Amino acid sequence: MKKPNIIKLEKQGFCYGVRRAIKMVIDAVNDKNIKKPIYLLGNLVHNSHIDELLKSLNVIVINGEIRYTMLDNIPDGSTIVFSAHGVSQMVKDKAKQKNMYIIDTTCPHVEKTFKLIEQEAVHSDVYFIGKKNHPESIAAKEISDKVYIYDSSNIYQENIDADNLKVAYQTTMSFYDIEQTFNDIKTVYPKASIIDMICKVTEQRQNQLNNIVNLNLQGTTLIIVVGDKKSNNSTKLYELASRIKNSDALFVEEVTELNLVKVRTYDNIVFESGPSPP
Repeated sequence: MKKPNIIKLEKQGFCYGVRRAIKMVIDAVNDKNIKKPIYLLGNLVHNSHIDELLKSLNVIVINGEIRYTMLDNIPDGSTIVFSAHGVSQMVKDKAKQKNMYIIDTTCPHVEKTFKLIEQEAVHSDVYFIGKKNHPESIAAKEISDKVYIYDSSNIYQENIDADNLKVAYQTTMSFYDIEQTFNDIKTVYPKASIIDMICKVTEQRQNQLNNIVNLNLQGTTLIIVVGDKKSNNSTKLYELASRIKNSDALFVEEVTELNLVKVRTYDNIVFESGPSPP
C-alpha cells in the first residue's frame, strides 16, 4: 500500500488563550493559599478531556447557560473561575457582591472584543453575530441593552437605530460566515459598519487552510480537522475545509474515529486543529 504525503499545517494545538486558562486553574489548585473547593462557571474551554482533568483535581464545574444566574448555585465567599470564553461585567460585579475570590481566565482577545463593544454601545447600537447560546454571545448581550444578537430568521429588530449601527462578531467565527451575514444585515441596514475583532489565532488557521490550494498537491487530498465537536472554532474550520475544491474533509475528536484503511487511499493527508483540541 502506498504511503500518503502527510502535511501538518504550522498552526496547531492549544492557542495561547487556552494554555493560559488551563495553567491559571492548575496553579490555583496547587496554591495552598487559595480557598477550596474551586468552582468553575461553565466549561473552561471546549474540550471534554480538560473538563475531566479539572474534575479529577476536585474543581467543581457549574453547568448552565446564563452565567449570572449560575452564580446563585455557588456559596458566597467561594473561589470562582471565569472560563476563557469570558463573562460580562454584570457577572463580575455579582461575584464581587458575593465576596468571591475571582480567577478570570478570559482570553485576552475576547476581553478586547468586549471592550470594543462596550465603547461602541455608548453611542451606537451593536448587532452581534454569534451562536445564540455560546458563552461569548451571552456575555456580549449582557454588556449593554444596545447589543442585539443576530437572528437570521428575523434580521429586522424594531428598536435598532438604522442610522447608527455597528456589527460585532464572535471571535471564533469564520470570515465566510461574517462576510455573508454582514451582507445580509446590509440589505436591511445599509448604513451598518463592521468592527474588525476576529482574533489572530482564528484568522491564521483559516488562512493556512485556504492556502492549501497554493501547495499544488497532486492526486487526492484529505483534510483532517481535529477538535471538540462543541468547539465553534473547530466547527468553522471543518466547514471551511469542506469548501476547499478537489479535497475531502473529516472532523474528528479521536484517532479511533478514523477509518485508517480508507484514509491511506489518499495521496495527501492534511492535518489542521482548532485552538482547544483533544
